[in-house]
Amino acid sequence: IFFLNPITGGFNLTRVLDYEVQQYYILTVRAEDGGGQFTAIRVYFNILDVNDNPPIFSLNSYSTSLMENLPVGSTVLVFNVT
Repeated sequence: IFFLNPITGGFNLTRVLDYEVQQYYILTVRAEDGGGQFTAIRVYFNILDVNDNPPIFSLNSYSTSLMENLPVGSTVLVFNVT
């Protein structure tokens, strides 16, 4: 799911993150030089949950009748969306 660019040292995503599937990732990153010396660290990625569900109307359709003499600015319909 993560690609570590060996030139820039930056992590890039290779697929979409989904909090409902996995909430965190722990990776071990190892760096070494040409002489056999190396070091390693752990990298923790905590995935934050965002609302990825579309809003839903409480009804499938709405209908109302309006009198022709309603004043301008009158409320004519109120939606309930969750």
